[in-house]
Amino acid sequence: MNTGFRVSGFTFVELVAIILIVGILAVAAVPRLFSTSGFAENAYQARLISALRTMQERAMQDTRNSSSGTNFCYQIGILRDADSAFGPATMNFVDLGNQALSCTIMIQDDTDLEYMTATNADMLNDAVRISAGPDVIQFSPLGCPIVASVACGSSVQVDITGENTVSVCVESQGYIHAGACE
Repeated sequence: MNTGFRVSGFTFVELVAIILIVGILAVAAVPRLFSTSGFAENAYQARLISALRTMQERAMQDTRNSSSGTNFCYQIGILRDADSAFGPATMNFVDLGNQALSCTIMIQDDTDLEYMTATNADMLNDAVRISAGPDVIQFSPLGCPIVASVACGSSVQVDITGENTVSVCVESQGYIHAGACE
């Protein structure tokens, strides 16, 4: 009985070719889709940007006259390589006894400042390190970085390396963004 329709299907060679292509795609693509590669670096990048912007705003909001002797250092300390970590030495800019502490390159390990710090233990656990950058990023009352005692003179870049490398840039005029400085 001929109904006028022709029944066709895949040949054995076509089926083997399709299975082979799907297998190759599964081996190559699935690990990349479900991998956490790059997430840790991006998380530390976002945390550093947040910490820098918070410190920058504090520097710009301090209306005390520096001639009165209230010279706090609004800065984020940065440790590189095997000691990688970042954060402020203090967030208490009211107590005048903290002026000297605010100018040290020390990172306060306080759970209240978790959003502004990354400890060495955290970064080692995530296999991430700070591979390049200054020892400290300090902000002037204008909100721009102070580099070699010169405010608003040049840009500052910090590189965070894990499986990938991401950067944070503080432009000379104070703009803080993800990515390399131009």
